[in-house]
Amino acid sequence: MADSDAQELAELMRRLKDDLRRVDADDVRHLPAEAPPGAKGAALDWAQVIVTMSGSLPPLIALVRSFSRRNRNCGVVLEADGDTLRLQGGSEEERRQLAEAWLARRGGAGP
Repeated sequence: MADSDAQELAELMRRLKDDLRRVDADDVRHLPAEAPPGAKGAALDWAQVIVTMSGSLPPLIALVRSFSRRNRNCGVVLEADGDTLRLQGGSEEERRQLAEAWLARRGGAGP
């Protein structure tokens, strides 16, 4: 991975963490992860952010959807109590439907 790519990914991660802190996240931590076996790319490509929230989920979902729109080459996975929302690729409408279905399962209103 070129240095500029690593710097760009580090900046992307920093902006995401800053955005998460603005939606009333109680705690935002970077959990370094190793790339899955056989994966191409550096470990930063597979970085994880752990978010602890006591507030409502719709603002978080709105932020994640916005992030995935701006960064189409990045996938976002949210997991809460074993229920997973995966936003990667697909149309904006497909991602909206996935997010709304996930929120409905979690007892939240759509963003």
